[in-house]
Amino acid sequence: MTSEVLDDYETGTWTPTIQNGTYGYLYRHGHYTKIGNKVTLHIGFKLNSASSLTGTVARISGLPYAAANFGGYQEPHGRISAGGYFATSNLSSNLSFYISGTNLYGRTSSTNADSPVATNACWTATSFIKFQITYWT
Repeated sequence: MTSEVLDDYETGTWTPTIQNGTYGYLYRHGHYTKIGNKVTLHIGFKLNSASSLTGTVARISGLPYAAANFGGYQEPHGRISAGGYFATSNLSSNLSFYISGTNLYGRTSSTNADSPVATNACWTATSFIKFQITYWT
């Protein structure tokens, strides 16, 4: 067995940004740890305003590293490990995200459909969310 050296370790911060609307943040934080090609994100934000909602997919941008592309139905995907408050009362227990590039795209799992989209109408002026997700670069 050869000796292995951990030579690719990094921690830092990033700024999660909700897209497809106009939002004011009471707070927003993003922290990450990258070990080799695996990135773990910790995300938290609370809104104090939400307007100009376009009805498009709930998307959070600004991830510190682009996700690897493994092909269809193999994208990095993570369920929220701590929920929040949304316009739809049951969304916090049914919301998940998949990663493409440097974006998180919201999906719901309240039905057995393949990929029901969570629209940005889920965000309100009092929404908050806290979660963790791991993906590969």
